[in-house]
Amino acid sequence: MAMLFRILGSETRLRIIEHLALSDGCSFSELNEACEVSSGTLGYHLGMMKGLVIREGEQYRLSGEGLSVSRLIKQVRRFTGCEESSSS
Repeated sequence: MAMLFRILGSETRLRIIEHLALSDGCSFSELNEACEVSSGTLGYHLGMMKGLVIREGEQYRLSGEGLSVSRLIKQVRRFTGCEESSSS
């Protein structure tokens, strides 16, 4: 559980999860552009998310656990009144 909270403690990782939840998978460059971070930063955050994000060929997707976390994030954002991810 602590690892999950650590993962969710980053706005960049939240953006990654939310973007992948809206897509049927995307390339590293598409994800990089959507998250507005450097390639190195994106690679670091993807490495932190093993088990939630899977890579199939050149595409990144959410795993079953990642989809569950995505739904949890959506519920928390509704509960807190913060329905959209921030763009900081």
